[in-house]
Amino acid sequence: MTQLELYRDLTLFEKKVRDNLHAYNYRQGYRYKAAVVTLVIMTPLMFLITQGLSFAFFSTKDISVLQKEINTLIPQGTSVNDIQDIDDFMLLSWDVNQRTPRFFSKWA
Repeated sequence: MTQLELYRDLTLFEKKVRDNLHAYNYRQGYRYKAAVVTLVIMTPLMFLITQGLSFAFFSTKDISVLQKEINTLIPQGTSVNDIQDIDDFMLLSWDVNQRTPRFFSKWA
């Protein structure tokens, strides 16, 4: 191998290294672009997911609303033994979907 061939091979190798380094540095910009796009898409998506989970699994009304409705129907201090001899019985429950109290009797 002569000096001229060695110089030519080193020059070609340097050009390949320079081209690869330029391509690598150019592609590094995609990392930041992808991070920004991911942030723009995921932020509202995560907000909507947390709002949906909150609505689905956590009550939006205070428990005092249910307690007030129970106290209007069944006075405090009343036990199950006090209502055994009543023909019609109304049951109070909490509608999870509508977030309101529901009354059930033997007719409903």
